[in-house]
Amino acid sequence: MDPSTKRAFFVKYEEGGEPVYAFMRARTRAEIYMRLPEVRVLDRPPGWLEAHQLEALERDSTFDVDEDPASLLERLRARR
Repeated sequence: MDPSTKRAFFVKYEEGGEPVYAFMRARTRAEIYMRLPEVRVLDRPPGWLEAHQLEALERDSTFDVDEDPASLLERLRARR
């Protein structure tokens, strides 16, 4: 894979309340952890998420790791 190519990783953000699930476009998992240590990259979505829910998350909750970290966290919090 070209190092400049990003792919979507399934992520979980949890801060006190219910977890927020989203997709994060990045080159590697490590890139997400370096920029956003509060976000966890999951190997796969939870089994209870249905296909239509995953499609909606990918459509409505896909973020780019190169966005401002504070802005990204604010946008993730707003998804609750």
